[in-house]
Amino acid sequence: FTTTFFIAIAALAWIVYNIARKWRSEEILFVVWSVTMLFISLRQSRFAFYYAVNVAILCGFLSWKIIEFVKFRVEKAEKVKTKKRADIIFTFIVILLVVFYPPLNESISTATLGSRGPQEDWYETLSWMKENTPDTGVDYYAL
Repeated sequence: FTTTFFIAIAALAWIVYNIARKWRSEEILFVVWSVTMLFISLRQSRFAFYYAVNVAILCGFLSWKIIEFVKFRVEKAEKVKTKKRADIIFTFIVILLVVFYPPLNESISTATLGSRGPQEDWYETLSWMKENTPDTGVDYYAL
């Protein structure tokens, strides 16, 4: 997780704020589920796959809220009859920077490494097993 992790944290804070304003059991369940999944994914990285579902839902929630906010502003702007192209272009550039810039360094550094094979210790272990264990006695390719 790069950008989406922080977006999910912001969305989670927004939902907690909504719970403080109006008590809704489905939001409480979602917050408990998300915090639990976040905690266990921080403890063991294998649970990050499960937390990805929560991150996707939280990012979708925050995107929806942003779209609602922009739509509200556009409706107000239509009443005034002024369109500001600079605001639209600036917003588009900010969204692109937020989405694509933070993971860019990680992507470039990963791409320069090339393909990674098995780790050296694992390769040595498998080579030792190949040389020092008896044959199975079954020719698998004869079948």
